[in-house]
Amino acid sequence: MKMKHLFLIAAAVQFTPMLAHAQAEQNAQGNSTFTNLLWGIIPLLFLLIIFLVVLYLIVRFAQSGPRAKRTDEHMERVEQQLERIAKALEKKD
Repeated sequence: MKMKHLFLIAAAVQFTPMLAHAQAEQNAQGNSTFTNLLWGIIPLLFLLIIFLVVLYLIVRFAQSGPRAKRTDEHMERVEQQLERIAKALEKKD
């Protein structure tokens, strides 16, 4: 993820409560329950979406990173060693 994206996400998260407060001040007649509920849930949904995207990127990196490649190489070596052991045991019998 580029630094520009992270900066925009951080700025949006920090300004969300201020935008909600500004909206409440603009409509001073009295807010309906639906409007209050909407302004209360939208920031939470926004944060949840950001969290899920970051979690997805972390998992994706972990599966394709250098550690995963080393793990695959290690498993191949272990399989080769087990095959050698199995052949040696068959020859012994």
